[in-house]
Amino acid sequence: MPTHDELQELVDECTWTWQSSGVPGYTVTGPNGNSIFLPAAAHSAGTDGFGNTVFGFYWASDINDAEGGKYRPYYLHFTSDESSITVYNNGFRPQGSPVRAVCD
Repeated sequence: MPTHDELQELVDECTWTWQSSGVPGYTVTGPNGNSIFLPAAAHSAGTDGFGNTVFGFYWASDINDAEGGKYRPYYLHFTSDESSITVYNNGFRPQGSPVRAVCD
């Protein structure tokens, strides 16, 4: 699984291009031209009335051990309307978000 720093690098250093045909998600392209596809895979949150916005959530391998955030995992969150592509530090483990494997 990617670390918090690796997810943050995707947000800060890469170009995000939304793909709506077929499986919705983002193609994330790095400065070196390599890319990965992150499907809009979200945890189950019931019917919250978010309209047509599609969400993606991916866990990081590390947790936030700062005061007040102890044992809360980092996660990448994105929306189809590009209003948010962010790494958060307050995940809730039982929410069942997907994992994106990486290799060196």
